[in-house]
Amino acid sequence: MEIKLSIKDILQESFLFFRNAPLLALSFFLLAYGAVYFAQALNISTNLPIVFAYLVYTYFFYYFFVCLYFKQKILLNKRRFANALIRMVAILLLAFAAVLLLKIGFKILFFLAGTLRAFPELYEQLRNLYLSTLISPYFTWFLSAFIFVILSFTFFIPAFAWISAVIGRDSSITRTFARTKGNYLRLIFMFLLIYGILPLTILLFRSFSGGIVAAVSAAMSLIQIIIYLKIYEKFYSSN
Repeated sequence: MEIKLSIKDILQESFLFFRNAPLLALSFFLLAYGAVYFAQALNISTNLPIVFAYLVYTYFFYYFFVCLYFKQKILLNKRRFANALIRMVAILLLAFAAVLLLKIGFKILFFLAGTLRAFPELYEQLRNLYLSTLISPYFTWFLSAFIFVILSFTFFIPAFAWISAVIGRDSSITRTFARTKGNYLRLIFMFLLIYGILPLTILLFRSFSGGIVAAVSAAMSLIQIIIYLKIYEKFYSSN
């Protein structure tokens, strides 16, 4: 039976989680708050070792949260941890390869466009069209949306396999697409909402103190993972 994702149900269930598990939510909110606050204070963008430490901390943050969310009795199982790490590396490589292929595709188009110099009038028309497209405000939005769609299919959907690996379920990356079949547009919309539009609320607080910005960032991280896990449960409830 094909599952149809209900955005309304996902949001309602996510809200209920905060009401039913306030201690877990508060604990990880404080962990996220501390990480963001100290990252700002230490200015991690200029210190590679701290950037690496922050990424490792973030990985374990999500790993343990998933374990506790699904009530795993053993939090750090070697087999599950290794399987999850392998899945995450594979998913990151998949996303990187997609972006790289996209870049190569653009380079090939530029090369082919250069061969049209033998036809000056056609070349000049295409060049003017290209330049006018670049300065168009709609082009930036289109390009961002296009890249987000690519990432939805190369990172966000495959990442369901990482969650499965963490809790010892079916961790096939290719099967994530079969499980979510018929819901791709809904998923893209949900991912755009939680990973695109929702984080923009942080911009509203950028003029506030570091503590408030860290609190908003931590809240956003928690809301994102909860909604994502609720989406995951819809497709893996029978696993």
